[in-house]
Amino acid sequence: MELENHFNKLGFYSMLGSFFIGTLILLMFIITRNENIVFFGMLYVWIAVIYNACVALFLFGQIIFENALMVINIKSILLLLVNIPIAFLYLCLVMAVLDAGGFF
Repeated sequence: MELENHFNKLGFYSMLGSFFIGTLILLMFIITRNENIVFFGMLYVWIAVIYNACVALFLFGQIIFENALMVINIKSILLLLVNIPIAFLYLCLVMAVLDAGGFF
């Protein structure tokens, strides 16, 4: 199965990039316990939200103007939305580490 047959490349790689960068920031925080990374992580979340919203709007525009790609673009938008609960889970992990003075 080829990626192009199931998802828009821009949506897929935007989701993957956001996920991996967010995971890297979380791991850096857990390893170092440096609270400055929390600020950097929150800044990254806002940048990722703005970027992914622009990608979702672009894909929505393609749904409107290119009906042949509607299913692929809807799947790609839903894939972008998967990052929302992941970001919430990461926030809960960070709060647990900060509150307990250590999670692991």
